[in-house]
Amino acid sequence: MSEQYDGYPSLLRARFAQAVLVGIGFFTSLDIYVVGLLIEPIKLDLKLTDVQVGFANATAFFSVYGLLSTPMGMLADRFSRVRLLFLAMILWIAGLSIVGASHAVAFLVLGKGILGAANAVTYPAAMSLLSDYFSPDRRAMATSTYPVGQTLGTAGATLIGGLGYSALVRMVTANPQALHGLAPWRTVTLAFAAVGVVLLPAILLMREPVRQEVSRRKANGSIHELWSYRRVLIPTFAGIMFLSGAATGVSSWIAPALMRLYGQQPGQFA
Repeated sequence: MSEQYDGYPSLLRARFAQAVLVGIGFFTSLDIYVVGLLIEPIKLDLKLTDVQVGFANATAFFSVYGLLSTPMGMLADRFSRVRLLFLAMILWIAGLSIVGASHAVAFLVLGKGILGAANAVTYPAAMSLLSDYFSPDRRAMATSTYPVGQTLGTAGATLIGGLGYSALVRMVTANPQALHGLAPWRTVTLAFAAVGVVLLPAILLMREPVRQEVSRRKANGSIHELWSYRRVLIPTFAGIMFLSGAATGVSSWIAPALMRLYGQQPGQFA
């Protein structure tokens, strides 16, 4: 049953937006980690070195994501977040399609960089929308569901992507023309990009909520707000940067290590 309170959207509309945003979190994480899962067949197909693979898969994505996160957050403070999410999803689908169609490391870097730029939009826009869709007494639960979607997407990339890739490999082994000459890793990547199209109409059905709890300080602009909390934010940003770099460095090579050292295929460790 729909509920109205304190100028916030109805609970029914808020729950719909929450479901769409969780879907975005799931989809984006799914795509990020499925590329990492398939990095070994990508490396072999494109004849890349480990340095090129590491730069394309991790450095390109996270550098762009890190550099653009704050500017994109400021953009979300000033413009329609629903429209920004719609544009981000179009950008995301384009970036993943470029990855799937890549025939050289430059295109792989370009595709991953575009994915990083899109991801820099989705997270702040989603958090901001959830804060304005749900009143403070419901907000903690609502905002916690977006990371849940991301976590499920990470798991789904290994399960769905691994099983799907192995099934396609078996198909091509039995019939080399089954995919019309398209490598299995390309098919998986392009199929995941196509799934993102389903989210576009759902995003358009969301309505931009009224911004709540806007700062009344005379000094205008998000840069001033950030600077006022610099003693907390600077060490926090530094810590997150180093921790994320270390975690990404390890996670990026888990799938290649399992394939190289233990002869496992994605379908086996999915």
